[in-house]
Amino acid sequence: MHISEMSRSRYLRTSDLQGRDVVATIAGVEREQVGVEREEVWVLHFVDCKPLIINETNLATLGEVVGDETDHWKGRRVSLYPTTTSYKGRTVPCIRVRDRQPADESPGQGAMYAEHARKNGAVDEYLR
Repeated sequence: MHISEMSRSRYLRTSDLQGRDVVATIAGVEREQVGVEREEVWVLHFVDCKPLIINETNLATLGEVVGDETDHWKGRRVSLYPTTTSYKGRTVPCIRVRDRQPADESPGQGAMYAEHARKNGAVDEYLR
């Protein structure tokens, strides 16, 4: 068992992507409180996978790819990919938004992710 399978997260994690790009359809964006400290962050919700907490890097990329007006993001597709970044002097895994619209992805990619999430108990209300 991989250590990432030992704890569940309501939000998308790099291990959820299984080392590959995932094309997801945006359902909306909202402000939420997360963590023990109840920090307010922007969260990108998807139709076909768990939500993603948006950092500054991904926010800038989203603006380039789907536009600056978040009211127009619903229904737009974005490609997410796992990579690494430097954080407090350490290299850590992260999720990034590709800097271009996804090409016509293979059919059922979102369904494949949803099935994997169901099998691993990573289903939230957006997949039910």
